[in-house]
Amino acid sequence: MEEKKFFFARSTILTIFSVALAIALWLFISYTIDPEMTKRFNNIKIDYGFEMGEGIPRLKSDSDLTVVGDYPKAIFVEVKGPRNELIMIDSEDIEISVNLRGVTRGKGTYRIETDIDSPNLTVIGQEMNSVEIEFDDYVERDFEIKVEELGSLDDDRIIEYTLDKDRVKVSGARQEVDKIKKVVAVVNVPSISDGESKDYTLELIPKDTEEGQPDVETEFSKVNIVSEINMEKTVDLVYSLSGTLKKGFVIVKETPSHSELSVYGPVPIVKELESIACKPIDLRGISVVGNRTVDLNLLLPSGISLKDDLKPTLTLEIDRYVSRSISISDGSLNSNNISFGDFGEVLDAKIKEGEDLSLELKGLSEVMEKQKDSDIKIFFDLADLSEGEHELEYQVTGVLEGIDVEKLTDKIVVEIVYKN
Repeated sequence: MEEKKFFFARSTILTIFSVALAIALWLFISYTIDPEMTKRFNNIKIDYGFEMGEGIPRLKSDSDLTVVGDYPKAIFVEVKGPRNELIMIDSEDIEISVNLRGVTRGKGTYRIETDIDSPNLTVIGQEMNSVEIEFDDYVERDFEIKVEELGSLDDDRIIEYTLDKDRVKVSGARQEVDKIKKVVAVVNVPSISDGESKDYTLELIPKDTEEGQPDVETEFSKVNIVSEINMEKTVDLVYSLSGTLKKGFVIVKETPSHSELSVYGPVPIVKELESIACKPIDLRGISVVGNRTVDLNLLLPSGISLKDDLKPTLTLEIDRYVSRSISISDGSLNSNNISFGDFGEVLDAKIKEGEDLSLELKGLSEVMEKQKDSDIKIFFDLADLSEGEHELEYQVTGVLEGIDVEKLTDKIVVEIVYKN
């Protein structure tokens, strides 16, 4: 029994000694001999000297350039050196950069520089030694946000949109920003309810759809739109005149710029609306001949607006009555104005000396200016009359329409004599 105990104790001591010797030997080899080894570090970020901002990379300089398209963000590196040192570093201890000093617009190839803060470690390989990058001017441009409708309502109802922001700033490489045709918020019309407030994602519509979506940044990505459903209708325009023109003046013609108006507003109000009235036009004191155009001040019901930006007007053609007298005594009437008809080959007729035939013409100034005295004809009917003096009535012709003629002398004495 004593031999067994002695053997067991001796075996345990040998085991412990063997383990200790192995550890000591491992430490000796690791820290005294320290063999070289190679290690690969993945996904080491490349420092380009960009200001990333919201995602569009820009150079940290006054050149105001930005990257066009994609470019490598990280690479792997293989490092060789003493094992003790390799196991003490990680990816963050390796610096990879690209020198972009003096870069200009366009494509270029730039060398990758790798640095490890240890003289005993050496880079023996890396994923790439250079990168090809294209640069362009960094620009910012404002675009109007437009609403594009999908579908439509099934009647005369229309939708009025109110955007919380009507413009958006887009930034990026010039060639990318130049691709943009417009910025829109797409609204599905059939699903809209009156008074709805909803956020819509902005969409960039390229000029050429085959070029794909422009690689740019927007100041914000969504816009809030309040949708109000209104009704459109064409109604009559009704105006009225108040007061009177100055004595002697008259309105010859009334010409409104519009007889109907397209209005829109809340559906219940528009459905009952048949016409739009105007504030009465005051004619008092108007004393000018010619055309006078006045604005029609619409009396729109609450909530009703014009569909188009119209400013209806009314043009009044104003004239005045004038009069003038013509007579034989003042020379405005003469023998060329007077005729006696066919009353015989042996007889002759004339107005008795001392008799004065006078007429007064009255009408609008525009017509009176066109009336010529020479066009007025005075006719005496001498049929069945014989030689001697006759007090006769006469007929006046050649007067323009719109002119009234007053005979200041109702009858004239005409002498009928035999021809010599």
